[in-house]
Amino acid sequence: MRIKKNHHYLGPFITAAATRRRKSLQTSRRCRKGLAELAFNPKIDLADQIYQHALLDASRLHILPRQPTRAQWLGYSIASAFALGAFLFIFASVVHLWVVQHSFKGYSANAIYACGSIFFTTAGYLQLLEAINGDIAKSIGKSFKYWGFSPRNLGYLSCLSQFFGTVMFNFNTFFALLPNLTISESNLFIWVPNMVGSLLFMVASYFAWIEQHHAFWVFNRRSWSSWIVLINGLGSVFFLMSAFTAFFPDPALPVWIISFSTLCTFFGGIFFFVAALMLVPEYAVE
Repeated sequence: MRIKKNHHYLGPFITAAATRRRKSLQTSRRCRKGLAELAFNPKIDLADQIYQHALLDASRLHILPRQPTRAQWLGYSIASAFALGAFLFIFASVVHLWVVQHSFKGYSANAIYACGSIFFTTAGYLQLLEAINGDIAKSIGKSFKYWGFSPRNLGYLSCLSQFFGTVMFNFNTFFALLPNLTISESNLFIWVPNMVGSLLFMVASYFAWIEQHHAFWVFNRRSWSSWIVLINGLGSVFFLMSAFTAFFPDPALPVWIISFSTLCTFFGGIFFFVAALMLVPEYAVE
């Protein structure tokens, strides 16, 4: 007999599903992170139960589960890669702002940014794999998929946007290593990918926000996942501010604008680093 599901829609997107026969509830974010289903009462409105379960998140936090699943190990890899990438962005910003030579042991700040962007892209792709293989809008298959398309899944759209954003940061940071670029070339090869990547991060943050809260604008201050999404969003805001102020006019930028742009990158990296560390207990929620 087919098990009927009661889906919670936000526009065309599925953000949660309840299986009445098993009396279980699963949200999009929990599904893609490989977390267990929650108890479901058919007599209570689905949206109300989603909110009530979110209130209990903080009381079920652990550092590591007893027997981590493949999805949880993938999650710890994502958290580690994001944390390393964010740390390198923070470190590069410190070198650029407070080290006279703008280099550390022979490595320029731009080279450190480039290394950080590799870890960001690695985390972005692993996160995309997580969304592809934990899609609440589709039946979960046994085979592991390395690419897919799911336009009705907000988690997938968030991860896809963030992945392409990280790719743009690869272009941005590696072109910054090239010497003797003209003003026009700097704008085209450094500023444009930086701006596009930052905008994609903002899009990803908003998709993650509405996936978590099942509404276009609401915040649950007692939910651990909600704080992760919020802190990530603040990191995206600072990255966007950094990109916006880093445009290369003719003549070149004043020193204080360059410093302000770098400072925004520094704070954005801190927010991303904190959010990455917060992912670890989220994956261990039972």
